[in-house]
Amino acid sequence: MAGESRSRLKHRKRLLFLLGLGFLTSVLIIFRSAQFQIFKDPRLASLSKRQFHSRVLIRPRRGMIVDRNNEPLAVSLEVQSLAANPTKIKLKEIQIEKLARFLEISKKRLRNRLKSGKTFVWMKRHLSEIKVKNLARSGITDSQGQLKDGFWLVRESKRVYPNGRVAGQVLGQANIDLMGIDGLEYYFNDLLKGRITSIEATRDGLRRPTFIDAGKAKHVEDGKSLKLTLDSTLQFEVERILNEHRKRTQSKSGTVLIMDAESGEILVMANAPFFDPNTSKVNARLRRNRLVTDGYEPGSTMKPVLVAIALENGKKIDDVIWAGMGKTKIQGRWISEAEAKEQFGWINLERLIQVSSNVASAHLALELGQEKFLRHLKKLGLGNQTHVEFPGEISGWLPRKSKIPNITLANLGFGQGIMATRIQMARIYASFLNGGFLIRPKLVIDSKPQFNDSLTRVWSSTTSHSITQALTKVTQEGGTGTEAAVPGFTVAGKTGTAQTVDSETKRYSRERYITSFIGYPVNTEKKLVILTSLDHPKGNYYASATSAPLFRDVLVAVINRYGLKAKPELVQIQKDHILTSSAMRSLKDFLKKDQKNGIETGRKFQVEKLNDDERKINQSWIMPSLKGLSPREVTRVLRGHNFDLKLEGFGTVVSQAPEKGQLVNDGTEIYVELDATPLEGE
Repeated sequence: MAGESRSRLKHRKRLLFLLGLGFLTSVLIIFRSAQFQIFKDPRLASLSKRQFHSRVLIRPRRGMIVDRNNEPLAVSLEVQSLAANPTKIKLKEIQIEKLARFLEISKKRLRNRLKSGKTFVWMKRHLSEIKVKNLARSGITDSQGQLKDGFWLVRESKRVYPNGRVAGQVLGQANIDLMGIDGLEYYFNDLLKGRITSIEATRDGLRRPTFIDAGKAKHVEDGKSLKLTLDSTLQFEVERILNEHRKRTQSKSGTVLIMDAESGEILVMANAPFFDPNTSKVNARLRRNRLVTDGYEPGSTMKPVLVAIALENGKKIDDVIWAGMGKTKIQGRWISEAEAKEQFGWINLERLIQVSSNVASAHLALELGQEKFLRHLKKLGLGNQTHVEFPGEISGWLPRKSKIPNITLANLGFGQGIMATRIQMARIYASFLNGGFLIRPKLVIDSKPQFNDSLTRVWSSTTSHSITQALTKVTQEGGTGTEAAVPGFTVAGKTGTAQTVDSETKRYSRERYITSFIGYPVNTEKKLVILTSLDHPKGNYYASATSAPLFRDVLVAVINRYGLKAKPELVQIQKDHILTSSAMRSLKDFLKKDQKNGIETGRKFQVEKLNDDERKINQSWIMPSLKGLSPREVTRVLRGHNFDLKLEGFGTVVSQAPEKGQLVNDGTEIYVELDATPLEGE
């Protein structure tokens, strides 16, 4: 009995000990829990914050890029991306195989991602709608189509270019994180991207944001939109034309620039081969906007610039210069014309431009002198950036030596030994069209220009008019650019065929050329200058057969796009020539000869003996074509003259009397027939 009592006592003590231990443990747990929940522990608070609280970057929506007519060129669309927490994922081999096939990556690459040990990895960025709908084929969804634990979809934005390759090199590209990497996307990245805001957020066990401070999220600033000067409709058509001519001439590349000569706004900036910004993997060479980033020797398009500088320094457009009968020798080196059959003697400066004489240009450059020539080239902006809103613009190059050899100066006269950009040359020709002012080319319509837009006068209005008149002869019979002519319009322009330097021989190549044509329609309401250029064409490589026809087709596209009409002008006969009474009888034949030669007659004739008939002719004008004009336009053309105008019918002019080219004077009866039926060919 005593032994049994001792045993019970022993068990009771053990039970009491265990009860006491349990009680103390419970007290400690309750105390510790209270301590955790009621009293702050800095160490635990820090650990909790690291695990469940963090700062999240809220990306704003990237701003749109639109053309001058508000047509979208670059937009951001909402898409979904597949993300994962590899520490939560266990996939079978067959599931890995299906997922790799769905993601279009190798199984090895997928395994590396899943074994990375990270709590967050991207599996596939920017899934297409079809991919999202077909997630069941990925092997990572359950029977209800829900993603398995460790996978989730994240909403993101994707940059999309609705017009594909249209103006691709100009727009550039934004990467997968919506950061501009080239073109205007890069140049205006700070404006387009908006302001990224960092705010506090609570995350779940998969590190996904579950609560975001909405108040602070309101401070996120979306990117601003960018409105360009480009006309996307015209850009599309010009790119189509450029591509056709590049293929026809088998050229390595080609460019077209269309710019408003008064405002500097660029309507078209085309480069071929083309580049689609929607494609991520593209050769870097295709991304280049060659009009801005590539230099070239302008060749014969420099000759009108040389003549203009000579006019600014006292020369007259009808002054003559020796053309050497086809060749000349300067410092032991021969300079010759482009073709052996071209053998000119004394020719005036207008004729120099029309026939594009190398020899006459060399002699004129030497006569002008290095100081005057180079000083004015610098004034025209050569050797400096135009400050167009585009990254990577180069300055070009001019000789910097205080004294250059005569042979170098002679070569400069016809556009060799100098490096310019195509946009530099286009704005120089714009100065001929706008009356003598150097403008800044613009790609963006912005009320707050980043650069000085004040105009610089580089020519007198007389010089710019004289050069324009000379350039019209280039596209007429006897000129080098007849293929650039458009019926019904007076076109001014100049061809240029420049040799390129062979990288191996370091000499001018006889097989690789850059051809160009720069010009503009005269007497249209829109003052537009157009540059066309083709690199390394095959076969007949002269600009007259390559870039000039390209210019013509581009100009036709411009005419159709804007409904351009040449403004007819009443040209008063000037007092330049003295005719006898007998010569007066052949006056009409004289005028017809001028018209046949493509001359817009602007002469007024003075006679030695005047009779009544001769007095009437002496005060005459040449009748313009009124066909296709509305009554209001007819009235505007004939305003300021005392004509007896008679209109019959309604619509536009289909016939007139007197006809175009006939002589009219004050008091002449002008009969115009109108018809609402479109003219043939319209």
